[in-house]
Amino acid sequence: HPEGQGRGLREDARGVRVNSGQALIHCVHIHKMILRGPSGPRFAKGGKVMILNIHGFRSCGANAKAAFLRETFPGVKVVSPSLPLPPKEALETLEAEIAGSADPLEMVVGSSLGGFYAYVACCRHRVPAILLNPAVVPFVHLAEAIGPVTNAYTGEPGTWTREDCLALRDLFCETAYRAEGGLLNVFVTQDDEVLEPRLARDFFRFHGRLVELPWGTHRFEGLDRIKEDVRGIYESCRVK
Repeated sequence: HPEGQGRGLREDARGVRVNSGQALIHCVHIHKMILRGPSGPRFAKGGKVMILNIHGFRSCGANAKAAFLRETFPGVKVVSPSLPLPPKEALETLEAEIAGSADPLEMVVGSSLGGFYAYVACCRHRVPAILLNPAVVPFVHLAEAIGPVTNAYTGEPGTWTREDCLALRDLFCETAYRAEGGLLNVFVTQDDEVLEPRLARDFFRFHGRLVELPWGTHRFEGLDRIKEDVRGIYESCRVK
């Protein structure tokens, strides 16, 4: 299909393209997940819960997405740890945050490489996930980054290795298309200058709910445009 003309996408008044074929399925599936009880997501009626925010490559926990989530959900605990570079250690950090929290995980949000980690968390914990310009095949995206790297926010130096890419490859093979489509909500900007939006469009076309926005760059500027969408996803997962 020509760029921006994917099957199953409808355009709303904001110029936002939505995978409309998944919308009803998404709502029905979430409802079924809630009714499954202990084996499904740990939704708690009226109780305290946690939203986990996962930053991208060479970023940190104090990013714009964490601030956006805290502003959008002032009464909800938003956890946004700064992750080590090696994928194994990064996932161990995330799992420790989940296991060590007194409040159950209710939703996970991730951007770029953090979007891939959020996908992994969705597979492992069966909680709703919001992926912002996710790295679909991160071991390919980050192959050219092998060598010395510097955190773009903190200036901290580090090293990205071939073994790190292989760890991402193994994670991809373990989880690709294993997440439950009804839990996935993917937002991509068509002017992403770092990751090719077509990859996310093709991967998530029939896997979850895909929303395309005309602008925002890889940093996903203009987060307020999706505030109501994010609130809606969160509220649909709360037991009334």
